[in-house]
Amino acid sequence: MKQPSPALMFPGFLCLFFLLGPYYSPVLLLASSVLFLLLSHVIDNPPPPSLQPSPSTPSLVDSDDDVPQCTYIRLSGTLLKRGGLRLSTWQSRHFTLSSESMSWSESSGKGTIGCIPLASHIKVSAVNKIVGGEKYCFQVVDGTRSDAKAVREFACASEQERDMWVSELESAISSEGLRKSELEEEEHEKKQEQKEQTEQKEQQEEGPQATTESLSPAAEKLISATPGAAGSHAILSRAFPQRHPDELARFACAKPSPPASADAVTAFFQNHLTWEAEQPTTPPPYTDKFPKAVYAKGGIAKDGSSVFFTQGAIFDPNGGGTELYARHAAEVMKSIYPNPSDMHQTSFFLDIRTDKSFFNPKGFALLPLFKVLMVMITDHNPCRMKRLVIYPVSPVLKWTIGSLLNMVCDKETKAKVEMVKGCADSGSKAPEELWEYLDADQLPTETRKMHVEGGYL
Repeated sequence: MKQPSPALMFPGFLCLFFLLGPYYSPVLLLASSVLFLLLSHVIDNPPPPSLQPSPSTPSLVDSDDDVPQCTYIRLSGTLLKRGGLRLSTWQSRHFTLSSESMSWSESSGKGTIGCIPLASHIKVSAVNKIVGGEKYCFQVVDGTRSDAKAVREFACASEQERDMWVSELESAISSEGLRKSELEEEEHEKKQEQKEQTEQKEQQEEGPQATTESLSPAAEKLISATPGAAGSHAILSRAFPQRHPDELARFACAKPSPPASADAVTAFFQNHLTWEAEQPTTPPPYTDKFPKAVYAKGGIAKDGSSVFFTQGAIFDPNGGGTELYARHAAEVMKSIYPNPSDMHQTSFFLDIRTDKSFFNPKGFALLPLFKVLMVMITDHNPCRMKRLVIYPVSPVLKWTIGSLLNMVCDKETKAKVEMVKGCADSGSKAPEELWEYLDADQLPTETRKMHVEGGYL
């Protein structure tokens, strides 16, 4: 309602002054009249906008992100936000979800104190466990950040409310408001793809001139059977011209390009060279508790591959590390492959029978032993494993070994693992099925008797 003008109200106050003067103090009536006139003037003439507080200006106390202007409110309400100095306390905040951001304030109607701009790199997921005493939680992850605010956690009053926030956030992230960022990302990916295609074309043009002429028939066959290996071989040949082409062929097939980038291919082989340079020049020592049979070179398997023998019972899971085992494994591989360019393959035989003289690790205690073997095979001797035969394996142990393999090797390597059923009791003979892979006289000399007749090392 519009206030009456002070100029029109003044005659009325003057009449009241003369009528009520005999009953009230003239000074009191005069002071009241002046005060009313001043208040009326303020109402008719408010201060300019530049002197008024602006509720739309956010105060980013809890976030250093820019707060976008909300164009469409999708959802709002009170939630708990994980906050505090170490993100260890729950704080009640009023949240507003728009098509472009999720912002919050101390309470409804107050200024914004924090905000998460929504983009394609923002991921939302429900947390199906109790977090800090709160049951119905969800988290928002910013894939571009690595600080404490990369993952933010929020708690709702019910499961239904949590699911509603998660659904609306996911919908907002994929909504029309994000088309600009998505188009930019698509444009970037398109340029990256064009760059990789150009590099691949250059590799195909230059590769044969640098490498094909000196490759052995076995290496040529390996490369032709592996998509992308020719591109990787060209990359390695230019980066490491002093290395034998057949050696580079094995590493190229283990890291084909595409899909691997040129940097990934180069780093893969450089990692091997670094490891190779760090190997001691003298063979590792053997002891009563670490005889040669823990890792030993055998003869030739029935398919023509070399024999690498491992005695699992000798592995000490509490020995303080796997460095000694890694050195022994490397020494055996060096004896099988004196030249890095050797292209023949090896069959690995892992005997897991127990032996009363040794440590006899069981189940997941064998994990370090598996890791040593897999690193030796995949990182430093790629494309050299014909198969890994593990024996004797009970039905229960088969599941355990399968779980161990899932932890330490990829699908292609795991596909080369073959388990032979049999009795793993101490002193038992090797299972008959083992002799389908090799003859007893091709095992290391010190292990033959225990395989054929039973007994111990």
